[in-house]
Amino acid sequence: AIQPDGNRVEADRRSTPSGHEYRSRSTEITAFSVAAHRGPLPMASEFAHYEHTLPGAADRMLTMAEEGQRAQIEDRRTETKAQAFALYFAVVAFSLLPYALIIVSLVLGIKGETWPATVTAIGGIVLAVAQFLKK
Repeated sequence: AIQPDGNRVEADRRSTPSGHEYRSRSTEITAFSVAAHRGPLPMASEFAHYEHTLPGAADRMLTMAEEGQRAQIEDRRTETKAQAFALYFAVVAFSLLPYALIIVSLVLGIKGETWPATVTAIGGIVLAVAQFLKK
């Protein structure tokens, strides 16, 4: 019979020399282990097996792992540079926005568009004052 925990138990009837019956039980316990490995290279035992099976395989695997590491580093470096550029562009654009709005309001005023020129000028002045006070 198999118990809920997965162990197998066998029971059989036996009798003593005096004729009394009793049950004998034996338990079989199964144990197993699992090994997990994570990384660019296989476990050392497998690594040696690859080299034994195909000479030079371990060196090629090591080279591939090194190239993969270099590619990951380069990807991170490229991503960091792109983020730095985007941040720099946003800072410069936000810093120049009030002055651009004031220039646009002057152009609109020259063309006779007083209402849009006024609204744009107010927006530019508010942003310029906010930047000045922030410093």
